[in-house]
Amino acid sequence: MDNFVETLKQKLQYELVGEKAHLRMIPKGRLLYPELDANPRKSAVLIAFYYHNSELYFPLIKRTTYKGVHSGQIALPGGKLEKTDNSLIDTALREANEEVGITENIVTVLGCLSEIYIGVTNISVLPVVGFLNSVPNYILEPTEVDELYPIKLSDLLNTKNKHCEEWDIRGERVKVPFYNLSEQKVWGATAMILSELEDLLTN
Repeated sequence: MDNFVETLKQKLQYELVGEKAHLRMIPKGRLLYPELDANPRKSAVLIAFYYHNSELYFPLIKRTTYKGVHSGQIALPGGKLEKTDNSLIDTALREANEEVGITENIVTVLGCLSEIYIGVTNISVLPVVGFLNSVPNYILEPTEVDELYPIKLSDLLNTKNKHCEEWDIRGERVKVPFYNLSEQKVWGATAMILSELEDLLTN
């Protein structure tokens, strides 16, 4: 455990690969960076590792169905920066607590991955990486989270779980790379974030 935490912490400080990893899982035609005058709103998500039965896990969530482009999608716990947040790390911790019941007192923040831009909603997302000192007691916020999936890190790193298909997205046929994790298709910004994490852990 200590070796994993220390190694990942070091890599997060010195070995971010950002664009290279994001491009591997970006849907065709999507913007990687905002336009100069876009002024995207800031947000953050939390990748929360923990040990359970000698395996490393982290949670993904399924968003509830609502009138929005991210309705029903698989995501990491997180949300938008609020005025009461002192930093985007605070945002990630607050949102993880509100959405799935991960309390700040069990989280050791290890660092952050590269920010990622979501053009369809003009949002910039900072992925915060943390390690939990105990197995979380998940409590889902029913207005925001429909399901929670504990994902084995070994499944993320298994190349057999990476695929690409052609989908109809907002009226266009688009080639979409995705991870198949816990029988869920993880694509878009979440897949791009996890691609950088995968790169850090395997290189």
